[in-house]
Amino acid sequence: MKNKSFLLSVFLLICGLAQAQQRTNQLNQMLLESIKDYVQEYNTFAETINHSTIQYVCADGLPKDFPFDSLSIGNFSLYRLVGIPKKEQRHFSKAVRIWYFLEDNVIDIYINNIDVRRPRRRRVSIGVDPEGTKLYRYKYSCETNEWKLIKEE
Repeated sequence: MKNKSFLLSVFLLICGLAQAQQRTNQLNQMLLESIKDYVQEYNTFAETINHSTIQYVCADGLPKDFPFDSLSIGNFSLYRLVGIPKKEQRHFSKAVRIWYFLEDNVIDIYINNIDVRRPRRRRVSIGVDPEGTKLYRYKYSCETNEWKLIKEE
């Protein structure tokens, strides 16, 4: 009897972990699609006016298992600009910053372009474009058990 209850609890634990992994993958997929869309749209516009394009994505606030290798741009942390080569840190680098909120069955993903640099040894300078923020809103559908993009602003 103890063996059966132990095996049942192990089975339920494995099922719970599999579901948690699937939810994380769905979040990563939504973030990845939103970032790719934003970067492509911004870079297309920037190239038409001979402006610098987005080169990095800020990793702060993203899930630990986020697939950065799926992006065509680098990633960095605001903590000492880890991820940006030292030669480039004194000059402004274009990047995107992501934050997201979950409320009920809706997740809002905000993406904003920023300029980062380190003018002095211990300082990090961040320039934020207030009009460069874009919202991606996803809603969970119970019928299909997946997230659908419902709004892009």
